[in-house]
Amino acid sequence: MPGYAECFARLWDDSPALLVIARHTSSVAAVRQAGLEGLQQLTDQAGLHCRLETFHKILAWAQQAPPDAGHTLDRRRILEALDDDRLGKNQQILELERDLAHRVVRTPYVLLLVIPGVNIVTVADLVGELGPICFYANANAITGRAGLMPSRYQSDEVDCPNGPLRRHGNRRLRAVLMQTADNLVQCNRHFRARADVWRRAGKDARRLRVKVAKIFSRLLFALVAGRQLFAHACCQPRHQVLSKLLAFHGEHGTDPRQMRQDLEVAIEQLPARSCAAEAAPLKEQLDALAHRRGVQPLAEILPLVLARLAGRVVESKASERAGP
Repeated sequence: MPGYAECFARLWDDSPALLVIARHTSSVAAVRQAGLEGLQQLTDQAGLHCRLETFHKILAWAQQAPPDAGHTLDRRRILEALDDDRLGKNQQILELERDLAHRVVRTPYVLLLVIPGVNIVTVADLVGELGPICFYANANAITGRAGLMPSRYQSDEVDCPNGPLRRHGNRRLRAVLMQTADNLVQCNRHFRARADVWRRAGKDARRLRVKVAKIFSRLLFALVAGRQLFAHACCQPRHQVLSKLLAFHGEHGTDPRQMRQDLEVAIEQLPARSCAAEAAPLKEQLDALAHRRGVQPLAEILPLVLARLAGRVVESKASERAGP
């Protein structure tokens, strides 16, 4: 199918229907023979949705594509083997990420999800390299262990305190912090704006990432060690922990029982004062599900999660009235 992949900007990401069509046709002649109705039937049988304009784009390619070079069956066999391998690895990645989420929600690091640009996989990397937050006296201990500090050269009257980064340090922790800084610069409006200002000022790109990692380490320590949520410019708008977890499990096709268990465990990590704010978007999602037809597992999970959040709020108010 010469030229088929070039019809789409991202063949692997745009739609799974594109590869399904390629696997079931495997030649220009087969695409022409199938026509619009045949292509729609292929995607319907696979349970996939594809826009009508995509079918027209494929048919337009088939009308202008050069003839097949031969060995169609051999090429189809290779394509199916490679695609099966890709799908199998994707499934392994999904299972691994579900397991990571199952572990992350049992730690206070789950509070980092309130920061736009930080997802479950990033938090899991941080948990794995940092370990218990009680091992760190302050935020400087985090970046110090990673070696994110300038080296210092002193000799007689010479004192150069702002040398290159130290060569010693935990390189895996440094890599996770720098990768998190990259994510924040790309996906967080606050850090992206600050990075633009530094870039226009002529700052080195490497120094820019280190500064973002340093700011993030202070936020990390305040959130995780203090087990509290507070207003910060990088959290505008603030993401909701439970909504982010719910979206993650929805994308990964998590079993409803495990999804409910992870949400309930995550509630225990939330400060009681933030439970009301966490409940609002979940209530809106539950109301939206009421207008949909068919089986909705979330319609059974969300009421239980909301009840647990309400219980935390009641417990918090009772403890405040009781006093110390």
